Amino acid sequence: PIYYLETKEKLIAAVVSVAGWVITFTVLTLLKVWFMHAIALGIFVALIPAAFVQHFNQRWVNNVEEKLPDFLFDLASLMGRGISFSKAWEILTHKNYGLLSVEVRRAYDRLSWGETVEDVLDEFVRKLRIPTGQAVGEVVKQVVIAGEKSYKSLIDFALSLRAMLYVEREARERTYGIMKLMYLCLGALYATAWVFIKNFYPTILEASGYFITPALSLEDLKVTFYLFALTSAIGYGFIVGELCYGDFRNGMKHLCAMVFLTFIVFYLMDVITWM
Repeated sequence: PIYYLETKEKLIAAVVSVAGWVITFTVLTLLKVWFMHAIALGIFVALIPAAFVQHFNQRWVNNVEEKLPDFLFDLASLMGRGISFSKAWEILTHKNYGLLSVEVRRAYDRLSWGETVEDVLDEFVRKLRIPTGQAVGEVVKQVVIAGEKSYKSLIDFALSLRAMLYVEREARERTYGIMKLMYLCLGALYATAWVFIKNFYPTILEASGYFITPALSLEDLKVTFYLFALTSAIGYGFIVGELCYGDFRNGMKHLCAMVFLTFIVFYLMDVITWM
């Protein structure tokens, strides 16, 4: 999910996407662009903002998850030396934890302003926007309540979190073959459409001597293959997101790439006349 967008902002983004599709389709139609090209480009324009949002959100999640175990381990190590929670957190604001450092500094600012540890940790977890954030917040709260002597439980949790994230990353890398397979399947569909429309269909029509009116015209055939390719691109994009990234919405960038690739292939099919 898009963790850092509130409900109102999500609705605004949805309205912008729909408006983008309508405007693109209308403008291209007025410019006498073939309606299937207008549909494809409209889908691309409508979904590209969501694809960028999901892409950068996933980069944020990956970066925070990568640095979070190190942060928790360092926090526990400082508390194990007898340093108070607030002082340990202050020390860690001077270390580099990538994108996580921004939220670490903001959390310390709230601590220094007098907010309670519970409120600060709740806000810190909410800002992390990662699936394991709630568990992190609960463990740190328990350590703070139990005192500095319970720092070992935080170290164990940090090590377990690091191991879990490593296993997830390895499993995700093994699914990248699925991504390649989806692109190959779409490429096979393009090749089938190209051969049938540019070679097979004209040959059949020529063999009939052009006396028999075909039940399916060349225009209808192109529309059929175009729609099939577009729906396949959308489906394959969501499959890549679900199987390779754990959330079908994270496949938006691949969906947009496949839709635009579909437009390019069928546009070239109109432009190239020598095949």
